[in-house]
Amino acid sequence: MGTRLLSERLIKNHFPHLRYVRIHTQGRNEATIYAWNEDLQLPEKEIRDLRQFASDYLQPYICFKVKSYNSVQTDHIPHVHDLPESIIQTAMTRNLDQYGIVAAINRLFSGGHLRFDRYDSIRGTIHFEFQASKHLPSVDKELITTYLSEMIPLGSNCEVAFSS
Repeated sequence: MGTRLLSERLIKNHFPHLRYVRIHTQGRNEATIYAWNEDLQLPEKEIRDLRQFASDYLQPYICFKVKSYNSVQTDHIPHVHDLPESIIQTAMTRNLDQYGIVAAINRLFSGGHLRFDRYDSIRGTIHFEFQASKHLPSVDKELITTYLSEMIPLGSNCEVAFSS
């Protein structure tokens, strides 16, 4: 399963001259790679090379666009959040599945239990349910959603239903 973090690492390993790399899911099976080289530019050849690399080595079911890194602001791409090391390590796992994602969240949030609900293939949305054993602060709800979005495959979105 190709997460944002794993895909960005693969790009950085293959293109070590790129100074900034950010990938963002645009919609169902769509993602954009934002990049700049050391000169804070992205020449046309590098755009072609990145597009070819994404086609050859990243998720084959995703349509990748490649843009200059400064487009992150104009496209209103959210900032990358600081993540716990356990979430980073889980997201970097090549054979990550729904069980690994659920286990990672359940280890971090002892005030309830996350479970996979369903996958909506039409919208490209993975649905989870978090059953809280006590009142769950809104900040924890936001963190759960943020952490899940880092562990799901590129080209997918997630929604969490919270209940007590």
